[in-house]
Amino acid sequence: MSSDIRAILHIGAPKCGSSALQTALSQTPDVSGDAGQFAYTALVHQRAGRVQTLSGRRLRRAARRSIFGYQSCPSLPTEAQAPETWDALRRVLRADADGGGPTRPILSNESWLAHSTRFGQILQDAGNPPVRAFAYVRPPLDWLNAAYWQWGLWTGLSFGDWLSRWNMPYRMGTQLDDWATIPGVQLNVRLLDRDVVDSFATDLGVTLPRPARANTASAPALLGFLLRNRAQFRPGPHAAANEFVVARWCPDLPRRALWALNPADVRRVRGENGAEVRRLMAHLPEASLHSDPRWTEEWPYHELIKGGRTYLRDMDEIATLFDSLVAGVRRATEASGARCPDMPRTPPPGTDIEGWDAAIAQVFVTLIKADQQWRLGRGRAWLKSWLRSRDGLADHGRTTGGKQGLRTTSSGK
Repeated sequence: MSSDIRAILHIGAPKCGSSALQTALSQTPDVSGDAGQFAYTALVHQRAGRVQTLSGRRLRRAARRSIFGYQSCPSLPTEAQAPETWDALRRVLRADADGGGPTRPILSNESWLAHSTRFGQILQDAGNPPVRAFAYVRPPLDWLNAAYWQWGLWTGLSFGDWLSRWNMPYRMGTQLDDWATIPGVQLNVRLLDRDVVDSFATDLGVTLPRPARANTASAPALLGFLLRNRAQFRPGPHAAANEFVVARWCPDLPRRALWALNPADVRRVRGENGAEVRRLMAHLPEASLHSDPRWTEEWPYHELIKGGRTYLRDMDEIATLFDSLVAGVRRATEASGARCPDMPRTPPPGTDIEGWDAAIAQVFVTLIKADQQWRLGRGRAWLKSWLRSRDGLADHGRTTGGKQGLRTTSSGK
């Protein structure tokens, strides 16, 4: 990578590995390699429209306390937050462009791909520093199907109705074209055909940790339970926090390819997005798309279409979900040093789905509380350690006369 690059922007797209990458960067925000030194930086909204800039130890600490396990930059701020957000972003970019040091910031948000106009202005205000922007993409049918299970399912609409009413177009080709016109931006587009963390680290020539599963598709049994109990555990399309808790503690559950599109949907999506795929091809080596038939052919989806939503009520997998949640509570309480509470008994054979849901809900509430205790307890432990360290330094300064006293003693020798 050119040493002239002043900043790294990870701009998305959504449902293309962003949570995994942000988790890895939050765990190791300061990295270095052949291409230089990098500092993962997050912008966090606070009260009264304030925006806090986090990096280094403060960022790691905030990520550990977050239910999501990571920190990132905001997407589209509210009107009250917007001025502070964009000013903070300009300051981060301008500081390095003005010679702020050899360490270059890494900034990330999964939805920035759709906001090239805003970033064109921000980068212009910052003096158009040369930046490297990373985008990860996947075929239209795969992306829209994943988006439906993440967001559309919770609206109660079928895939076709959700696509029409919620205006979820696949515009990655057009969005990449727009980013490519911004002065100073070196656009790097990668297919989601390998591990995102490994791909990003390889491109930067650095080493990143391999985080546990982060915001991948949840097991069908878990989705079914959350769908039936959405008011308590998953009230809306963007209320996925509890799924991160399950991913953090619970053993992997049986996974199946869930498919929401019917044959008519497949034909519609492929026809409507042909032009977008052609635009996207211009940003990638031609061979990389043609090596994957999902970009150009319909047949890879024939088996998936047979799946449907029936797996959401598989009774054997619901029983496995109960066992996995119980194991998760034990792991979380052990990690926080607490005593594991008594768990409800496994429902007997013949229990209907309502009975299983009632038992699972009891364990789920306990898991959420245990996870919160673990996250906040880690923060309190860090604070105690920091206070002890600070007090120790203060005592040392008083007994030696501070820095000046140390220098005087040294020179006297």
